Amino acid sequence: MLFSVVHREPEPLASWVADAPALVGVVERALAKDPANRYPDAGAMREALGSARQAPSRAPLEPGLHPAGPPQEPAKRLPLLPSEALDTEPGLKEALLEIEQYLADRLPPLMVTDSVTRVVNAPPEAVAAELFAWASRQAEVHAVPLADLVFHAFRKLHLMGEFRLVDREALGAFLGKTGDAALEYCPPEVRGRLRKSLSRLGESAMVRSGPLAVMYMGPDLLSESMRRLGFLEQRLRQEEARESPPGDETRSLLISQTLTVAATHAESELQLEEHLRRLQAVGVASGADQIFRSIGQGVPDQILPPEVTEAAEIKPFGDEVEAMRRVIALAEEPIEMARRFHHLVYAALEQFNQGNLGRAVQMFEVAVQLKDEKKNIDPAFVETVRRKGHESLDQGRLRQFVEKPEYHPQLRMILGFFSFGLGHAALLDELQVEQRRDRRRFLIDLLEVHGEPARRLAMERLAGAVKAGDESGAHIRPADESPEAEIDLVARFAPPGLAPFLMREAVTYLGQTRHLRAKQALVALLHAYEAECSRTDVTADKLQEWHAALDKICAALARFGTPSAWSVVFDHAFSRRPHLGSTMNRLSDLSSQDLSGSPELLDRLFAEMRNTLPRGVLGFLASKKDHDLLCLVGAISGTRSDDVRAALEDIAERFPNQTVGGAAARVLEGLSAPSSSSSPVLEGELDGFLLPSLFHRLSRSGATGTLTLADATGRRPLRAPPGRGRGLPAR
Repeated sequence: MLFSVVHREPEPLASWVADAPALVGVVERALAKDPANRYPDAGAMREALGSARQAPSRAPLEPGLHPAGPPQEPAKRLPLLPSEALDTEPGLKEALLEIEQYLADRLPPLMVTDSVTRVVNAPPEAVAAELFAWASRQAEVHAVPLADLVFHAFRKLHLMGEFRLVDREALGAFLGKTGDAALEYCPPEVRGRLRKSLSRLGESAMVRSGPLAVMYMGPDLLSESMRRLGFLEQRLRQEEARESPPGDETRSLLISQTLTVAATHAESELQLEEHLRRLQAVGVASGADQIFRSIGQGVPDQILPPEVTEAAEIKPFGDEVEAMRRVIALAEEPIEMARRFHHLVYAALEQFNQGNLGRAVQMFEVAVQLKDEKKNIDPAFVETVRRKGHESLDQGRLRQFVEKPEYHPQLRMILGFFSFGLGHAALLDELQVEQRRDRRRFLIDLLEVHGEPARRLAMERLAGAVKAGDESGAHIRPADESPEAEIDLVARFAPPGLAPFLMREAVTYLGQTRHLRAKQALVALLHAYEAECSRTDVTADKLQEWHAALDKICAALARFGTPSAWSVVFDHAFSRRPHLGSTMNRLSDLSSQDLSGSPELLDRLFAEMRNTLPRGVLGFLASKKDHDLLCLVGAISGTRSDDVRAALEDIAERFPNQTVGGAAARVLEGLSAPSSSSSPVLEGELDGFLLPSLFHRLSRSGATGTLTLADATGRRPLRAPPGRGRGLPAR
């Protein structure tokens, strides 16, 4: 009962008090469900009561209210309604009441999804009686033809399927049966028209089924736009006679031009319908979804530079894009306008998924403009499209565009349109709980597209997580500004005991940030993990986790590029403490560095080599020393200096038949090759299924050098030179 008091319209007061229409108008306005339709204050209501007292025989014309109509009796007696029957399941009764609120525009579509799904499984005859009873009550209150209200109810329910909120096929079949049952309650004189309207619910045609009067216009009265439309129509007839194959580009562009002219020069919905009716005769589809697809084929697939689009006060829309906006703006009903808005967005999504980013961006610009104008489009339906649409984006295509920074300004607009799922706040929320490494990387890439707003929000959340002691904060990329505060925050998520993926991301960030504070943080982390490995109660699993952390930290220090950072790596490697794992293996990351700028460190490496080499001409290498020498040779393999060459030549000559001798000889060959301009080293952790993407990036970039893949134990099953797009030898 309380639900009915709040949400359901009462029985019209005029049916009980017929001799005081003015007073009835005052009372009904005071009882209006929408506060905006009530009196603004007691003084206004007192004034209205005074007027009603002076003119008792006239109903006041209050703004926003419709006069009540006479009761419209059903052709067949209604049964006991499910919403009023005592034996109706409470869940179904609640669902029916929610649907009534949706039909009266008091609840948005997203809030009644479960209710519609539940009602679809109810008997169609019972639901038909419920919908007819609702329409009857509305007809008495608003003096609207009963058949129109019945069709309105079915149309709004059908939109739930069009907007992909419920199963479209199941809903369509249910509404077909329910419509047949509802027709039995309608007066015979309106059944034919209503039956025809209900039968066309599944069609998206924008041309109404009723006849339109076609006026003859002489040549002198034809406007320039009508002449152009007639010329294009004649061209389409010629193309149709030519029997061009489906998907023919010439015909597609011609249809796009024709629909563009028809829409941009239509002055009303009726005139647009007449244009579309004529074009149907030459094979042009008139469905709203097909119209946006067809016009979209003619939109130039070009991406304007950011400095042009961001500086322009008015978006530089072309005729085709303006035609799409016009098709939506000409709709006379808010529901139809929302329906066309939905088709525009999904046509833009199709262009995006086909790789036509330029077209998609221009179409989304129109959607954003219409959304911001908030003219006549039902906000609830707009929100539904924005909440659900991003699920139709092709993830592979999105990754492809994200990888190109020049596309980021355009992508930023699309991500902002779907802010409920792809906005920077939503992405950070997802990143907070996502465990898959490849998905986390992709989320970070999307956050980088958002730019500075995403950085600010990430910093706020990171600071809040540290303050609250939360160990699951999301991380961010390096910034151009002074990063001391950011470094301190990120470093808090890398010590032992936190999630391994957080440690890896934090160490990656610190290694990329060329700042003294970052190096100090890495050194502190190295010592912390060394201490954890020294504990007597550490488990085998934890020890493996700590060793992986040491690998990551030493690699970051090696790539830091400063002698002080390299010295820390030397100290760790030369300690050779067994509980720290293979410390000498961690020298391998120095192979990407030129150590010639630090003679002291090179002397230290050479001294370690001399201590490792056996004394005497007939000396031989034990397996342990052979391994250590291989690590030392790898450490100096990226340094071009005479001292390095001399050391390598000595090893190659003394041990030509041993592994270390062969390794030294190969390094010498590499050092003897002509030096090319240095380029950044591409390296990092990689899941196996991402190998195709890696090879694709290398082939596109024309990278040179050596590709080395190592497993978790440090073994290198693949080491091959990139083939400049011709393929890579691998095993």
